[in-house]
Amino acid sequence: MSNPDFNHRLAKRCAEFGARLIHFSTDCVFAGTKGNYTEDDPSDATDLYGQTKHQGEVAEPHCITLRSSVIGPEISSSLALLNWFISQRGETIRGFTRAIYSGFTTIEMARIVERILTNHPSLSGVWQLASEPISKYNLLKLCQAKLDWEGTIEPDDAFVCDRSLDGSRFNQLTGYQPPSWDAMITELAETL
Repeated sequence: MSNPDFNHRLAKRCAEFGARLIHFSTDCVFAGTKGNYTEDDPSDATDLYGQTKHQGEVAEPHCITLRSSVIGPEISSSLALLNWFISQRGETIRGFTRAIYSGFTTIEMARIVERILTNHPSLSGVWQLASEPISKYNLLKLCQAKLDWEGTIEPDDAFVCDRSLDGSRFNQLTGYQPPSWDAMITELAETL
């Protein structure tokens, strides 16, 4: 069974049991050619991951799909950005100055989900959640400062990808105001 099939079957089962489904999607449903994507922009992912994540988005009345991205610690690997960065201590790495990101820390994403469950339990459909866009280079430099990471981050403008999302629709409906990256990374560093 593929990811899209599972999500839609799960949504159907949730409906049968009167349960709500919160599904996490990704900014990778977009190719990253323009940035500031809205919910109305068509998915244009060219890779299998982005295409299947889009196909798996559920929008039934008892479901909410949260389209965003997160940065935070992993349980048992160093593949995602934060753990990979930490594992490179003492090394020289590249930070992409033209790769733009508008996700959240895992801590802040948990708060957003709590806010939805507590204050907006009937919210349904596909909703984008976005912080202030930041380059991966600037995000790594911020992590370097907050985590006392020793090493060198060299700016690299060769890779260009802007998957930043426009989360204003969610913010307007819920009154949510995303915290600054400085605040989110400071809090994240305190938990590591």
